[in-house]
Amino acid sequence: MLERILNDGEFVFRVGDPADSVYIIVSGYIVLATPQPTHNGAERVAGEGTIFSAAEAMGGPGMAIMAHARGSATVQIMSSAEVLNAVNPYQNAASPEPRPQRQITDQRGAPSVAPYAPPTTMPETQSFAMTLARQDVRFAAVRPDIVRQIGKDSITIDRFPFLVGRQSSRNSEAMSPPVSLAISDNQPFQLSRRHFLIDQDDEGIIVRDCGSHNGTIVNGHLLGGNNIGFRAVLVPGENEIVAGTLISPFQFSCWI
Repeated sequence: MLERILNDGEFVFRVGDPADSVYIIVSGYIVLATPQPTHNGAERVAGEGTIFSAAEAMGGPGMAIMAHARGSATVQIMSSAEVLNAVNPYQNAASPEPRPQRQITDQRGAPSVAPYAPPTTMPETQSFAMTLARQDVRFAAVRPDIVRQIGKDSITIDRFPFLVGRQSSRNSEAMSPPVSLAISDNQPFQLSRRHFLIDQDDEGIIVRDCGSHNGTIVNGHLLGGNNIGFRAVLVPGENEIVAGTLISPFQFSCWI
């Protein structure tokens, strides 16, 4: 189980995000709302102990909902496999024991009124697992002023995920994964504190927007921002990555 610290307004997920995780609010408040609020008031505020997810992760399609932090908040993230294990860890036992009830909020209706009761043993929060690169990946800034900030012409990425974000005075060591490359920015910010990451999976090397305010442009395609896609697979050779809008100075090249 991963833990993520959110700043005010930072998205947990947006419409179109894969519905493959369940979130537990450790502290603070999370707002669940439709992209276009209706007169019926589709916005709901969930507090500490609430479990929520995309409707598909709870067992069926539902209303389009996005979630963001109201003030500072911390959530634990459970994968679908962890959820299945937590729901039915006794599937091979002769006499399964009942599971304690938790307050659950999904994207299809109001939260249940059952109070949150922690299980007998909660899974421990694990540090984020870094993986070694399976192929050569090189990353570099395009603009000279950003190159000077980084202090080198290019970076060889040998561990994933590689997360790029805005330099901040806040302590971010508790965030998972930690920021790999922090770059300073001035208002109006183009770069979010946790903007995008480069990772590897079965499809190859990917870029994932981390719920940034302005989005990430990868080879001309917008991830995040007002778009519903958050992930792009990089192509062999040189790839263009822009953190922010088209006028952002945070322009990078990534070679694989």
